[in-house]
Amino acid sequence: MDNHQAKQLLIDYRPGLAEPTREMTEALALAERDPNLNEWFTGQQRFHGSIRSQLRAIEVPADLKSQILAGRKTTPLWRKHLMLYAAAAALILFIGLETMWLEQTREEISFAGYQNRMIGFAVREYRMDLLSEDPKEIRNFLAERGAPTDYVLPSAVESLPAMGGARLSWQGKPVSMLCYKLKANEIAYLFVLNETALPSGEVLSSMPEFATIKGLNTARWKRGSNVYLLAAPLPENELRGLVQDFSASL
Repeated sequence: MDNHQAKQLLIDYRPGLAEPTREMTEALALAERDPNLNEWFTGQQRFHGSIRSQLRAIEVPADLKSQILAGRKTTPLWRKHLMLYAAAAALILFIGLETMWLEQTREEISFAGYQNRMIGFAVREYRMDLLSEDPKEIRNFLAERGAPTDYVLPSAVESLPAMGGARLSWQGKPVSMLCYKLKANEIAYLFVLNETALPSGEVLSSMPEFATIKGLNTARWKRGSNVYLLAAPLPENELRGLVQDFSASL
């Protein structure tokens, strides 16, 4: 099951209403594993929750029960108008909430958008799918999940103790996340994405470029067919040291 198929199922998911089918259970499990799908699904649930809250807030007429029991077949004109206004207001509210949700989940399809998403994972200390100190095991794990594994690491990064990794995705494209242990139990995150995932015409330098994003110092560069993003809670001079051989040789 891919993300598109999961979304077709999850868009109808309502917790607690019925026992989930096997396909729904599979889609829910995929949403737990995939950050992009998880964010979309969370937004969907938040949106539907808002709609339910607004509908529950609509006041039921006090004499509704007696009207039903009396079998009334006619409705006063003023009440028909009131019902029409309520329906129109609900429709406007629905459209407004949907528009707000779409605005919030719209993402810039560029390296800047990719960079912001990945740094968000690092800031939240996103959990690793695999905990391992063996770089070969991590690479094999990522290969089995279709993530980039032809990455070439700066020697200083390669010498760091490996902690594990995860297969992420951005705009439906696989991303490899590699985690390395720093001093004081801090973590350095390296994200690897194939350059074909970026919009045509967007070119990254082969020389590392540095920036501070969301409180983390970062370095980005291109090597071969991959683009790299390194983020770590380190002073800039120490981060530069991790990619020094690439800066000197490229």
